[in-house]
Amino acid sequence: MQRIRSLLVVAALLAMPAATSAQGPRFTVNFGIGPTLPVGHLGSRMPDGYNAVVGAGLTLGSTWGLRAEGLYNRFGARNNYAVVCVDGVSCSRRSFVLGGTLNLERDWRLPFREHRGPRHRGGTAAAYVVGGFGFFSMHAPVVGGATPAGVYAYENRTRAYTGWNAGGGIRAPLELAFLYVEARVHSLNPTGTQIVPITVGLVF
Repeated sequence: MQRIRSLLVVAALLAMPAATSAQGPRFTVNFGIGPTLPVGHLGSRMPDGYNAVVGAGLTLGSTWGLRAEGLYNRFGARNNYAVVCVDGVSCSRRSFVLGGTLNLERDWRLPFREHRGPRHRGGTAAAYVVGGFGFFSMHAPVVGGATPAGVYAYENRTRAYTGWNAGGGIRAPLELAFLYVEARVHSLNPTGTQIVPITVGLVF
């Protein structure tokens, strides 16, 4: 009986670090790419674009997490009109949105068998919602009207905005990382300009 008790104590001591590690905070790094859909009034002026995202996160147990991200969204021009620049310098009809966001994430584990590769979220697939606030910089051409020669004169403008974002996704374990697919709405205040990046990426 004494030997059995000793073995149980040793087993408990060996299991403690693993349990603490599973419940404690862990750092993550993520990056992804995908298409971006302009919506609302922006959708009538710009075609679909693309996005690139890089971020770092902190898991808070197996359910909650924090994620800070930098994002880049690039759009082309919908109309193929000739252009002159009113400021006399080179300009582009393409638009882009740069941003940085701080987000809170809530996970729900999916009922799939645990994977033995990644360890920072228990190795299971999960669905999640994510949202937060951020700061954005939007660079876009502003059309001033047609010139006598029949071309459009415009100038490029860059403006800063605050904004919010919300969305969700699914995360699935691979051998060395997690694959994630998510969609989020980013809204820029006070204009109400909205874009919807759809991102496919990896979390380490």
